[in-house]
Amino acid sequence: MHRQPRRHRRHLIKRLLMPIANSRLDSDLGDLPGAAAFNGDLKAYAADWAQMQKDYQQEQLDYQQGCGQNGSNVGVVSYDASNVTYDLSSIHYDDSSLSYDESSMSTPLKHMHDDLQTAQTDWQALQAAVAADPTGTRLTQFSASTVNAKLTDAQQQVDASNKALQSAQTQAKQYDDEAAKTNTDAQNLANSLHC
Repeated sequence: MHRQPRRHRRHLIKRLLMPIANSRLDSDLGDLPGAAAFNGDLKAYAADWAQMQKDYQQEQLDYQQGCGQNGSNVGVVSYDASNVTYDLSSIHYDDSSLSYDESSMSTPLKHMHDDLQTAQTDWQALQAAVAADPTGTRLTQFSASTVNAKLTDAQQQVDASNKALQSAQTQAKQYDDEAAKTNTDAQNLANSLHC
């Protein structure tokens, strides 16, 4: 049995690794964009925030009616305040949904990052192997422009996913902060109606 020289075997191994890394990047590019979409979560926040504002406005209107006959309006205002608290719990549920989607995105994002690193390492090793080929033949099936374009696409997708995640987290924090403040205001308003 004829054994191939060690250098040729390394070159052959590197030629085989590049298609695997390239295939993984193709798969990752298909998986990541869907995982990075937080539009559903943000729509839920917006709807729950709008409902909270509506309920708080109703509480303010009912509060302006004063105590009512025999103090009966105190119960109405308290009920309105409890609706605002319920709205806050809906926003907390939105936080849970966003956290779930963040977790769902982290696996494909990690795969993309790992495969991007592997492809870059394999490409550098392949270029070195081709440059060191004593026969002078360049048998690689990947051009620098093809590999660089694939790596650029992958990096752009990672950046876009991270940007979408950061934007969703920033918006969620704004909803959380405003909702907590509104709930505090609603409870204070209800507690201030003494009849």
